[in-house]
Amino acid sequence: MKIFIIVFSFLLQIEELGKIEKVFGSAFLLREGKKIIVFGGEGVLLGDTVVTDKNSYVEITLKEGHKIGVGERSELKIEKTIVGEEGTFKKFLLKVNIFMGRIRGFLKKGREEWVNFTSPTSVVGVRGTEFEIICSDDGSSAIEIIEGEVSLFTDEIRTLKEGERAIYDITEEKFEILPSTTPFSVEEWLSRKRRELEERRREIEEKHNRRLKKIIEKYEENMERIKSSAEKGEEEDMETGLSIFSMIDDSLSNTGEFMRKRDLKNMYEKRVKEVRERWEKRRMEIMKRFEKRRKEIKERMERKREEIEKRRRER
Repeated sequence: MKIFIIVFSFLLQIEELGKIEKVFGSAFLLREGKKIIVFGGEGVLLGDTVVTDKNSYVEITLKEGHKIGVGERSELKIEKTIVGEEGTFKKFLLKVNIFMGRIRGFLKKGREEWVNFTSPTSVVGVRGTEFEIICSDDGSSAIEIIEGEVSLFTDEIRTLKEGERAIYDITEEKFEILPSTTPFSVEEWLSRKRRELEERRREIEEKHNRRLKKIIEKYEENMERIKSSAEKGEEEDMETGLSIFSMIDDSLSNTGEFMRKRDLKNMYEKRVKEVRERWEKRRMEIMKRFEKRRKEIKERMERKREEIEKRRRER
């Protein structure tokens, strides 16, 4: 069994997610510490980081048919993990971690994959939709929905609909949803946020830490929700809980890595590690309990059905 897990993990690491179809300007992949200049046609592997320079653009086509457009001065990392266990949901979660820049997602409808696009201040959980997410130098984010709707996590879970733009400003600790027709200059916003990071670095560091504290509280709160769903054997609630949990977990990971990249002191790094380790220890136990409870409910319902059928025949 151990050999199988090791081999499976190795294969997961080298899996090709898709290909770079278009390249304008200068862009490269970071893979295992190596810098690979891209010209088009290169495969994108799990764990690859895609980086674009000024006046550059890259388009990635994933195997599932989804497309990701990467704008200039952008950096994102593509990962994949398993949500649930064998016999439960058997779902894979595709994680697109955005550390800076402008990303456009074109996700096909009718797909069952879970896909999270994560910036330091927001997680966009998407199915079939078209949207744009912009991440500034200080970690602030702007998300615009062009078609469909998404689940959005900042410090709460919300639904963002077509024609809406959400802006989370970490410097002002302000969140707002506006019509996408509201005037908004991406270039001016990014330039202003770049200046603010240099002028108010200490203050921004403190605000990211306050947000991390809130995310940790949400993490533990939702852990209890999943445990409760497992006890009841409620599949729909269990799946919803795991979906939300994946967004909160991605937010913890991305924010921590972003703070290291920006040389911002993370007061909660040890705490983040502790809660994630605690979840990993409990995850298998919770999944087994859920499977057992669901099986018991199924058997009880089957017995009830047989009793009803027997009484019907006797009449």
